[in-house]
This record gives sequence, structure tokens and C-alpha cells, in this order.
Amino acid sequence: MVRVNSTPTLKVIIYLEKVLSFKLWFFAFLPVRCLTASVLALPLRYTQTGQAGTQTGSFKFLAKKPHLGGLNLITFLEGIVDTVAINYLILNIGGIGYKINIPTYNNLVLKTGDKIKIYTYLYLREDKIMLYGFLSKKEEEFFRLLLGTPGVGPKVGLNILSKMTPDDFSKAILQEDLESITTIVGIGHKLAKKIILELKEKISKVIFIEKSLEKSFTPEIIKDAIDALKVLGYTHKKAMSAVEKTQEKFKGKLKVEELIRESLRII
Repeated sequence: MVRVNSTPTLKVIIYLEKVLSFKLWFFAFLPVRCLTASVLALPLRYTQTGQAGTQTGSFKFLAKKPHLGGLNLITFLEGIVDTVAINYLILNIGGIGYKINIPTYNNLVLKTGDKIKIYTYLYLREDKIMLYGFLSKKEEEFFRLLLGTPGVGPKVGLNILSKMTPDDFSKAILQEDLESITTIVGIGHKLAKKIILELKEKISKVIFIEKSLEKSFTPEIIKDAIDALKVLGYTHKKAMSAVEKTQEKFKGKLKVEELIRESLRII
């Protein structure tokens, strides 16, 4: 026989059931009760009596803490900088101070009294609510992209943008530059390889165009040229580097066949 303890959670639920005139047995409403208990973040315990004696415990499917992820509730904030620390600032908006985690380089360009607009990402968990802020929409979007990678949380994402710009990090991924990526605090070789695997294809399709490459060829021509060099046995890094140097020299005046031929001369 299973008997549910009279916890505050169940008292509330039972009371609501009586008010709503539900006359069903406990097991008929077990999923509803469990869902309600998980929403209220309170434990739902049970007592079981049988031939083996009396046992108590909790329903295991309530043990996991849900990760609620980021929400688009706050997309940007405008206010006066009240405090600037190494990796966060306090933004005064109408007399309320908002603590916003920022890339460390921001503390070099911001000072108390500055009026700024900062693009934000709200990180929400059951036991934590944090705001992350960026001076450009591009950085905020790139931060979201990073958080979609297994093993990359807000702390590592912020470390990346503290060390490299979205353009520089995108370039490092496309060139599979493990040496540059592993210089970032919190990223070892294993995670670096996972980041490259997860983001390489995505970044090639994203609008984050590397300024340092100054592309004047179409993305299709560049991709075809790199793929052709890889078929010939060259690594992605070498192929990308050769195509990059060829782009800078000819500024889009070549067809794909010519781009491949000129790139081969550089390798």
C-alpha cells in the first residue's frame, strides 16, 4: 500500500481538488500532482507499507532540476553606468541598479557616468538568474550561438568574447586553429575540438563575415575552392589560408578555377 505524506505541497493540491470538486483517487491524479509539485519546486514523498516493512522515499522523476535556459524577456537596457568592475557593471535605470556580466575588455572602454545601451541575455535556472550584456548586437547573437554548443556555458562563452572578437573566433574555428582556441580560459583540447565540430558548419552559414578576410568572392566560390584543395590532400587550415591570401591579392577578379590555381601557387 502506498500512502503519500501530508506535505505542504499535497495539502495545497488536495485543497484545490476539493474546491474544484474533483473526486478521483490519488493515482488518477498522480501525473498532475507530480507536475504541480515540480513547478512549486517542493519534494513529493511517499510511504510504502508491505510485507518487507515500511519504506519511504521520493519520486525520482522529480529529482532533476530543470534548466530553463535563456529567455528573451529583456533584450537590451539603456541607462547610466554606476559601477564598472573587471567582469561586470552595474547599470542605473530609474534608480534601480542592474548587475550585468560583461566581457572583461568592456571595463577598458566604459566608465562611471557613461550613458549606454547594452544588449542582454537573461540566463535563468531554478537556482540562478543572471544577466549577460554586450555592447553590440553581434556579440550578443554570437554568445547565444556559443551557448548552443555542448560543454560551453555562460562562463566559457564570456571568456571567449573577453579574449577574441566574434570575427576572430569564427576565423579560428574555420581554420581549425586549436592553438588559438585553447588559449582561452576553460577550453582544453577536447572541448576545442567539440566546439570546432559543432560550430564550423554553422559559422560558415552565419552572417558573421570575417572582416580580416575582406571577402570579395562569393561564399559559394570560396567554399568550392577550399573543398577542391582539400580533395587534393591539403588540410582545411592550409586551404583556408591559401584562399584567404589569394582573395586579398585578386579581390574577386577570378573564377573558381582560377582561384584554385592561384591558391595552389601559394601553398
